[in-house]
Amino acid sequence: MARARRPDAMFDVIVPVPATAARADQEAALAQGRADAETVATALAEAGAARDHIEIGARADTLTPQREIRVYVR
Repeated sequence: MARARRPDAMFDVIVPVPATAARADQEAALAQGRADAETVATALAEAGAARDHIEIGARADTLTPQREIRVYVR
């Protein structure tokens, strides 16, 4: 895990939202993505990441597949 190499690692858990979809579809994707992102954040915390080192966010993306969550380590 990234923490083994960098104990102070920060984790960005990102929900990609389809930028070209209808507004209702974007809102639905964001709502589902938030729930999925919380699940991923909980798994990271259970694996030993400090909760204050985990940030959840959303980003518009033109190539977003259904129900994807991205985790970036910084």
